[in-house]
Amino acid sequence: MVVTPPVLCCFGAVWLRNRFGWGNGAVIAGILLGMAVAACALRDFLRFTERKARESEGKEKMP
Repeated sequence: MVVTPPVLCCFGAVWLRNRFGWGNGAVIAGILLGMAVAACALRDFLRFTERKARESEGKEKMP
């Protein structure tokens, strides 16, 4: 979830550079895009984990 987007974006950017003759800027943009998507996925995962921890904590307190 966190590693896959940067890897896929890098491979996609390298493919675009080789296929269409785009410059190295495409690779840099692919790396940055992949890192941004990975950061969003990590944030969402942490929010989900925190919400589940709160729910389980609330269930334990109920008699």
